[in-house]
Amino acid sequence: MSKLPINGHEVIFVETHLDFNQGKIGQNCRASQIQALIQDFKDCSYVIICADYNVSDTEEFQAFADAGFLLANGGLLGTISTYPASKPNHAIDNIITKGFIIQSMDVIDDTKLSDHCIVKSQLLFQ
Repeated sequence: MSKLPINGHEVIFVETHLDFNQGKIGQNCRASQIQALIQDFKDCSYVIICADYNVSDTEEFQAFADAGFLLANGGLLGTISTYPASKPNHAIDNIITKGFIIQSMDVIDDTKLSDHCIVKSQLLFQ
């Protein structure tokens, strides 16, 4: 986690990697991890969480939306598969924000960079 001053605002940047196990055990673990992230940053105004969320279904992101966070991948701009980078068919990577408007979202699918597509987004302060 990093805290950076940008345009007079303290912005918190987080990069994480949630549980990769599938099935009910993995879903329950990720649900706990997502709730921990929500609780850790509930009182912060500007948060950017970048992660391989390893969700088995994009519905797992709903807890973030219910808590007032916005999703770059799977939000108003649509959903783009991000894994594997060589032939993406799962939308498991995302940028989830609080205090920002997500102006654009795209992916870089260069297998030399990662086995996942890299999610990029242009954000504006709300």
